Amino acid sequence: MRESVHSGIVVSVLGEPSLQKDGRLVSVNGDLAERLLIALVMHRPGGLSAEDLSDLIWERGRPANWASSLRNLVTRLRRSLTDVNADLQVENRKGLYFLTGNQLRLDCEVFQDSFHRAQSSDNPQTRMVLLEEALVLWKPSDPIVPVFAHDWFDSLIALRARCQSERFSLLIELVVRRGFGEGVECCSSS
Repeated sequence: MRESVHSGIVVSVLGEPSLQKDGRLVSVNGDLAERLLIALVMHRPGGLSAEDLSDLIWERGRPANWASSLRNLVTRLRRSLTDVNADLQVENRKGLYFLTGNQLRLDCEVFQDSFHRAQSSDNPQTRMVLLEEALVLWKPSDPIVPVFAHDWFDSLIALRARCQSERFSLLIELVVRRGFGEGVECCSSS
């Protein structure tokens, strides 16, 4: 049985940032805590210094009391993560903050995985389902990823364009195989 796109713990960065468990939104106590979570996830398995982390959280400049504000954010995020899964932890070791636990995925990783699985499938219907699963992860708002990883995000944009193009080509192929007007209703628009 194939794992659902919405199963497990997923951090969304392809649109409005959020934390989801099995497709349900989980509160992480505010926008800054979300940015903290995303920064830690994007830099795993490595860690970030308090200074680097604060630069990512407060992109327009750190507040005067940034060190204590960061500690408070970490505490709030720890509480939220414990409610989601006891395996997920924010740790501070040797001056670096780490996110530990292997139960977490980024939606952009799920997007890439679905796209690559579609590429390797010989079955057109399976390819279509996987392409649809990949594209549904992109939300209407601007993704937050560019704030954290410009070059990496550019490659995701290119992959999204390939995914959309392949989905469109496959849709045409399926319509031609089944006859015009049949089979199109099974495919949602992106």
